[in-house]
Amino acid sequence: MRNTTTFKELIQAFLAGATDGMSVTKTLRIAEDQLIHYNTPIAERFDERVLVNNSRYSLTTGQLQKQIQSMVPEEQQVIVKRVLIDYNGSIHDFVESR
Repeated sequence: MRNTTTFKELIQAFLAGATDGMSVTKTLRIAEDQLIHYNTPIAERFDERVLVNNSRYSLTTGQLQKQIQSMVPEEQQVIVKRVLIDYNGSIHDFVESR
C-alpha cells in the first residue's frame, strides 16, 4: 500500500481483516481487531460482527463513525454507546445485553 492511505482506504482495510501497522497521519490506526481514532477504539471486529462505537467525541470522529456504519452491512453491525474517551480495552465491554 502506498504511503498516503486515506481514511476510507484504512477503514476498508480494517473491514477486510487487516490487523497492525496501518495508519493515517497517526490519528486513525488499526491495532489488532480495533480501529482506533486518536486513543479511542471506534470499531472492533468481534465474533464475525463489527462493533461500532457510536459515542460522540468530535466532529471528525463522528464523520468516521458514520462512514464505518455506511460500509458495514446492517446485519453485521452492533452499535455500542457510552465508551469512555481514551478507553483501551475491548468495546465489547460496552455492549448492552438484550
